[in-house]
Amino acid sequence: MYHNVSRLWLVIALMALLFVSVPLCALEFESEQDTLLAIEKLTNDHSSSPFKNISELKDISQFSLRKGWYQAVIKANINVMNIYLDVEDFQAIASLLNETKPLTIKYVNESASIAIEVIELNLLRAEGKLDRAREIQLSLLAEAPLIEDIKLKAYVFFKLGVHQLFTEQFTDALTHFKKAYHLYLQLESDWGVQITLNAIGNYYSAVDQPEMAIQYFTDALTYIRKQQNTFDESVVLYNIANNHRKLGNGVKGIEFASTALALSQQLKDNIGVAWAQVVMAEAHLIESNFALAISLAQDAYQVLSTTKNHRVQIRSLSVIINAALALDDIELAEQTLAIRLAKRSDSEIIQEQLKLLNLQTLLAQKQKKYRDAYSYLNESISLSEQLNTAKNEKTIQRLRVELDLELKEQQNAQLKRENALNQQLLEKEIDQKRLFVTLLVLAIITLLLLFLFAFMQYKLRLKFKALSLKDPLTQSHNRRSIIEIAQNYFDEAKLGSGPFTLLMLDIDHFKNINDTYGHDVGDKVLVTFANACTRVVRNTDVFGRYGGEEWLLLLPQKTIDITEEIFNRISEELARVSIPNLPAHEKIKFSMGAVQYSAETDNNLGQLIKRADALMYQAKAQGRNCFVAEN
Repeated sequence: MYHNVSRLWLVIALMALLFVSVPLCALEFESEQDTLLAIEKLTNDHSSSPFKNISELKDISQFSLRKGWYQAVIKANINVMNIYLDVEDFQAIASLLNETKPLTIKYVNESASIAIEVIELNLLRAEGKLDRAREIQLSLLAEAPLIEDIKLKAYVFFKLGVHQLFTEQFTDALTHFKKAYHLYLQLESDWGVQITLNAIGNYYSAVDQPEMAIQYFTDALTYIRKQQNTFDESVVLYNIANNHRKLGNGVKGIEFASTALALSQQLKDNIGVAWAQVVMAEAHLIESNFALAISLAQDAYQVLSTTKNHRVQIRSLSVIINAALALDDIELAEQTLAIRLAKRSDSEIIQEQLKLLNLQTLLAQKQKKYRDAYSYLNESISLSEQLNTAKNEKTIQRLRVELDLELKEQQNAQLKRENALNQQLLEKEIDQKRLFVTLLVLAIITLLLLFLFAFMQYKLRLKFKALSLKDPLTQSHNRRSIIEIAQNYFDEAKLGSGPFTLLMLDIDHFKNINDTYGHDVGDKVLVTFANACTRVVRNTDVFGRYGGEEWLLLLPQKTIDITEEIFNRISEELARVSIPNLPAHEKIKFSMGAVQYSAETDNNLGQLIKRADALMYQAKAQGRNCFVAEN
């Protein structure tokens, strides 16, 4: 009897709990407007875990669906998909997008339709469907300037920039990040400011300026910690770790990656944990901790293999292969390379193909399959040439798109003016005035279009002139360009604007390298030397090819005291690089002469260059691989 009573009370208690919980949920929102406000409040709460927000937003979506509040369903689902974009869970986005897109069409919602386009754009990019993504990008570029809602406009510009960054439209990406940044400042949104600062940091990371990237990431951290946003903090710490890794600083990379890893574990963010493990593995690779690098990369790959994020999967596989080769574990390297080859796709960018060929070359060398290694190397050289051609074509294509978009904006503006004019004239019913004003407007528009066309032609000529000032092999300033710039700095120094230091650099034994290893290797030496010099100088310094293996480095507002530091930084950068087919002992070395403008001795730029050239030859005479700076 006692047991039966106990069971009865248990059943009654469970029923009461169920009865109470359902009304509480229903009473939480009395109208769709209340639900929309709750979604907005939850979306603006950046201090809690994104996974907690996903759970709550999904509950609200299901509740709204039962109520028939479809605008709330659409808004909740869009916010969930935006969080999935942040954590790169593209499979979840694809599923929810199929549910939400028909609702935005049925229950017309212009803002939601634009947000859906943005989400679809980034999903298509992740899936490698770049042709369809390009169509949506063009549509959004036309729509974005006309959006009146500042918050929505900032969101569209930001997400456009993210897509363009991933598809290597670097200039356009930075432009849109800056537009989003200023709009978020206008909105006084600390969260918006920090995500754009982080995005600009990602831009500098993508264009191989890791020091600048770290500065922007550090600025973003200030805003993030003020909001106590643990998820975004883990992301930015990962970014800082990744750029220390790019700088070759494995210790710093491990330090920041460890903190990012701890935060991701705290949030139970498995994807974030895997990302942190990948960059930590890469940092350990720099520090020659090969076994630990393999362990971390393998753990990360186990998680990443369940996602559609092939980019980071490939990074983790590359770490395993490189570490295995360093440990002479040929079997592991072969097995992992087989997995990497299986993940190869037609949409893979040329840079990734080049990295894969490099790994295949290294493995073939370890296996003493020299014929295969030679074949992979040749293929790599061919791809490098394609990459240079593709970059030029992409620049021309972007200019065409910009012209088309500007003309389209003008046409849209023209159409709006005509409609407004026609309405006004219909109301006044003055046929004669209507004809006169219409003709006048058409004449103005025609003149504007002609002016626009002439202006765009002028801009194109300037663009192509800029291309003509680049050295085609090294992409640095050519002789004509570097002399023009040097003349400007010389003239400014002559007017007393500040010091001006000029360095003449010459690669040591370059003719011997060409004669011994061939012109292909010689060309790679020139490219490697130019890249090394470009990486170590300030943004305000200018580097260019003066002729053959001779180069000029211009240091405005710098005295000659900096010469030794510049020489050492370039030497250290060159010591870290290796060139295929050039033996390891054949390190690139150079001689350098340094002069500072002197009003007493330098009447023209030629005299300054001549003095630098003489000192450079003096350095050659002293045994090369050194510099001589005038007293």
